[in-house]
Parts: sequence; C-alpha cells; structure tokens
Amino acid sequence: MAIRRSVFPGYLSSLFHSSKVISCGTLLPLQSSASFSTHHFVGDTPILVRDFIHAALYDPKHGYFSQRSRSVGVLESSINFNKLGGQKAYMQLLDKVYKQNEVSWFTPAELFKPWYAHGIAESILRTANLSVPLKVLDNLPHDIIYSRDQFSPWMEVWVEKQAERSELCELYKPVEDQLISSCMEILDLEKESDGRTSASLVRNVWAKVFPKPRRCWLPTGCLKLLEVLHGALPKMSLIASDFSYLPDVTVPGERAPLVSSKRDGKSFDHKSYMDAKGDADIFFPTDFWLLERMDHHCSGWLKPDQDKSSKKGKKRRTLTLDTSSFMEEFGLPSKTRTKDGYNPLLDDFKNTKIYLSVPTHNTK
Repeated sequence: MAIRRSVFPGYLSSLFHSSKVISCGTLLPLQSSASFSTHHFVGDTPILVRDFIHAALYDPKHGYFSQRSRSVGVLESSINFNKLGGQKAYMQLLDKVYKQNEVSWFTPAELFKPWYAHGIAESILRTANLSVPLKVLDNLPHDIIYSRDQFSPWMEVWVEKQAERSELCELYKPVEDQLISSCMEILDLEKESDGRTSASLVRNVWAKVFPKPRRCWLPTGCLKLLEVLHGALPKMSLIASDFSYLPDVTVPGERAPLVSSKRDGKSFDHKSYMDAKGDADIFFPTDFWLLERMDHHCSGWLKPDQDKSSKKGKKRRTLTLDTSSFMEEFGLPSKTRTKDGYNPLLDDFKNTKIYLSVPTHNTK
C-alpha cells in the first residue's frame, strides 16, 4: 500500500548520539556566493546538482524552507486513535486537520505523538549510550551521474544558466568530484562501466543492440555527513527513518526524488528537479542497502578493493526494519489502533523503514 505523501514527508529524520553538536548546514556550502540571477540559485558559474538542491531548499532568501515557515504542522493535541471507528474516520479527521492548519505536511512524530517518539526513545534506551546528546537533520542533497548509453563512461552533472535560453540546463563533465567518486566506488559503478564483471559484459552486449541513456542519483550529502560523523565520533549510534521508495515519481533516474509544490491545498508534482525555484519540496527515497554500505565504508570497515592498507575500522552492528516491525518491537501499537483494528502507524507506512547502527567494539 503506497503511503500518502501528505502524511509522511520524504526526508531523513535522524537521531544521533554524539559528544558534540554538529551543524549540518556547514557540510555542503554553495560553491559561490555570487548574487542570485533570475533563477536565484545559478549565477554565471555552473554548480553541481547537490549545490542547486541545497540552494533550492535552504537558501536564506529564496529557499523552500526559508519561504515556507509553516511547511510543517503542529497539532494542538494528540489524536485519540482508540476512539476512532476505523480507516474512514481516521482519513476524515486527517483531511479536517490539514484544512484547518493549511500546512504542507505533518511529520509522523506529530501525527502519532507521543507514541512514535516513544518507539524511537525505547530503541535508544535499548541500543545506545545515554551519556551523549541527540542530533535531528533533514533533506540531504544528492548528485546525478549520467551516461549517454549503457557502456559509455559515467559523467557528473552540473546545472548552468545559458544566456540564450530562459531555462536552466545540465552540463556533463568527466567525474572528478571526490564525493561522487566515493559513491560510485561504494556502488561498484566504475567496475560496471569498465566491464570488469560478467554481468556488465552481458549488459554491454545488450547495450550495443538497444542503447539508451542512464541517470543515477547519488546520496552525496548523506555520504559527506557520515564521513564527518565517523571521523569526529567513531563510537556514535545512529537511528534513521525514511521512505524506502516513492510512488509515482516523474523525475528520471534511479533513486530519483519527488519534486512537489502545493497550490490551493493540492500537491503538484514537477517532472524536473530544475523546476524547483524555492516553491517546491525535493525529497528522496533512501536506498537502505546503500546507506548500510556507506555507513560501513565511512567507519573504515568496508574499503574499496584498491585500498590495501592494513588499518581497518571496527565493524558496526546494523539492522534495517520496516516501520511496522520497528514499532511492534519498540513501540506501543495498541495506542494507535482504531476500534475495528485498523492501525495507521502499522498499516499506512509500508514504504518506510528505520535503520539502526551501533558501534561494535569486540569485532576484529
């Protein structure tokens, strides 16, 4: 069952145990502080896709979250699910709440307060070091790599403004950015392009017969964050929740985001991320398999094949659960169950998962 986007937004809600407070805003600054043009976010110099997304969401003057102070709603009181008859009554209540508040969304922590937070807190009590504080983040930018067909080399994608065109356009360059290169290494995309695996050999033969362009979104913002956290806090514990997939995505590419604006109380999806000019949210699905690989990579345990250094970091204990399994284990599902047995916290979150990662100190 696909989740209603208005109920659970596409962002990475994370709780960190750390001995320091780390400002996520300093991790991915824009490459240039030049004044904004008609398109606000792209000046005379092309910028990487992640910098365009960062500006579209967080620019102090023109960014989506800067302009929309009431994007995220706050309920005046908790919902008493046990008094609702079932799904129909819940959906009617939800519709009423959204119309009354005129906001883009309510987070699950708000809709199911205090029970969603209770489940997160219970998992923290069982798995983490309680002597250090927590740290909450949101909407991490991504990059794109592109190739004109299945056997051509990957190129990194930049966004540029051309004097003769009113629209923004993409610029393709050989891969040189370190974050993009690291993501490709973790995904083994370079091996695939070089034809060093049997599967890639088969794909290359097929590609010569049926060539088609490829686009792949890379979570470079998440990778940068994990690099910084593991460097500063190697013993941190991590809890992250997000969409595992998004329905009806029209933006092209693997792991592509939904780019959505709200007009007159209705959501409107854009077909390109470049349509986001401060009036649209950009939210991505999380590839939890890739998140786990990046986590191990940044901890120093999972290293690329070419890295033959003897020093290796500690393996981490990791677990990915769908939201219903997580809440059944750590939460109080009876508190969000309606009279007929319907439970929106368990039944409506089929495309969301929760990732747990804690340090393991007795593994060589």
